[in-house]
Amino acid sequence: MLLPGEEYLLLKIANQSNIITFFYYSSEIIYLLFFSWLILVWTKLKKHFFFFYFLFLVLTFATVSIMKELFQQPRPYLILNLLNFPFSKDSFSFPSAHSALAFYLAFSLSHLLKNKALKIIIFGIASFIAISRVLSLMHSLTDVVIGALIGIYFAKLASSQKQTLEVIKKLIFQNYLLRKIIHILAGSLIAILNLFSLNLALSFSFISLLIVIFAFGFLKPKSQKLSNFFNFLDYHKDAKTFPAQGAIALFTSSILTLLLFPREIASASILALSLGDGFAGILGTLGKTKIKLTSKTLEGFLAFWIGSFLSFTILFDPTKSLIASLILAIFELPEIKIKKLTISDNFYLPLIGAFMLSLLKG
Repeated sequence: MLLPGEEYLLLKIANQSNIITFFYYSSEIIYLLFFSWLILVWTKLKKHFFFFYFLFLVLTFATVSIMKELFQQPRPYLILNLLNFPFSKDSFSFPSAHSALAFYLAFSLSHLLKNKALKIIIFGIASFIAISRVLSLMHSLTDVVIGALIGIYFAKLASSQKQTLEVIKKLIFQNYLLRKIIHILAGSLIAILNLFSLNLALSFSFISLLIVIFAFGFLKPKSQKLSNFFNFLDYHKDAKTFPAQGAIALFTSSILTLLLFPREIASASILALSLGDGFAGILGTLGKTKIKLTSKTLEGFLAFWIGSFLSFTILFDPTKSLIASLILAIFELPEIKIKKLTISDNFYLPLIGAFMLSLLKG
């Protein structure tokens, strides 16, 4: 996507191979050094601050990657028909990942520093990286400007959450995070096993379901230590009414999805629940923008959408994945209640996701 007059400028640069080489390698080297420096600075922060900055860094990269697949804009050297271009890449152009991550790093780092001169230098480095991507014919001006805005947006989100994180009790945050990691790993393992063997995935899901029911039904009441451990794994507002509901729902819906749908569709749907629900659980808890008529946040909704989209794109094309993941994210918003009991969405989301993929694929 070249602006008026930009093609003429880039054609002039295309005849100067030394300029292209200089700016290509300069941007790569400075980018790596800049990234490494910031990681070192982040390690000086408290662990939960480091995690939060890193999480939004991943979200920045994920957003750029999704947009690349959606818009599929060729790089400038392809638009200019430079067939023997020395730094050719298979990925698309819009928006620039280098620019997005560079400005994310610059903006987030500027919030940690008090020296104004150093802040100017940091943004100067980020700007040099962005401009170098244009002068090396890897990106257009539009690519780097939009990339920079994406990076600044996510950095602003990450920085504005510092006070929120400080008021969250450390133990609660760590326990909740660990539970979500277990949830992601369990669902991901089922999805991966199914790609190799349906029987193996079914056996793992069924045995896990029996273990959970036995543990919470028989072992938990027998020992106070075991009871405390299980309470840690099963912390939610309806734990007393329906113990281990989330785990039981995950394994039950996995078994049904594996039995009812083709292998690739079943694996993608189970993985979408695992990643989407995991991302949404973490970001939704920390989010501030409430969605009306629901108990969810906009940050959680977007996190679920991104997580499920990434899961679907592993096995399906981006357009179908985008539609299916958006519908799945919408179904994740409302809470279904029977009397006063909130039903876990783990029961039905994999089935809905698999159904949507079947319709789109057919």
